[in-house]
Amino acid sequence: MTPLGLSFDIEMDASSDLACDDERVDTLFTIRASPAADAPSQAPIAEILIMDSSLSMAGLGKLNEAKRAMCAAIDTLQDGTYLAVVC
Repeated sequence: MTPLGLSFDIEMDASSDLACDDERVDTLFTIRASPAADAPSQAPIAEILIMDSSLSMAGLGKLNEAKRAMCAAIDTLQDGTYLAVVC
């Protein structure tokens, strides 16, 4: 039985031709949630919010604005929504 009646698939796409001395890699994650085969007729809602907290967000209040936007997004969620936050 799948917890919460949801099934998750995660795909990662990144460059495979990195130099030995590379210190950074850009990666694209795709996360999909779908009702599990044995899920009840009304599966729960799941939301994943991703916030950029890299050095590019330093200065000029960017990180504070991103946090404010994250809070505003959370405030709009329906009661009972499962939530994940990635920073």
